[in-house]
Amino acid sequence: MKNINVFVVIIIIGLLTTIGFACDKPDDNDDTPPEEQTELIFTSLTADKDSIYANETLDFTAVASGKDITYKWTVSIGSFLGSGNKVTYTPSACTAGDVTVSCVVKDSYGKTKSKTKTVHVK
Repeated sequence: MKNINVFVVIIIIGLLTTIGFACDKPDDNDDTPPEEQTELIFTSLTADKDSIYANETLDFTAVASGKDITYKWTVSIGSFLGSGNKVTYTPSACTAGDVTVSCVVKDSYGKTKSKTKTVHVK
């Protein structure tokens, strides 16, 4: 009789364990996205020309891919008009020499990449 009770207890524990594992569902609230969505790629940073005269305008374009990308532009001398992946730079009349333009792209997962382009102002 004692052997039968032990056998019944083992079967019950086995069934409960099996039912518990069968009821486990994947965590739908997992913030880890599929691998193909997490990659941030910054393909290029281009300018219309490599050199310009003061008071001319110069368009810059950043090409990047990823989820919900934001763009942050900086320039060593002067400022930009525009936002997003395209901006326009106009050097002041007093600007001459090399000007460094940088763009940092950031995705919704906090990953960042940057590129820099130097243009010459005559």
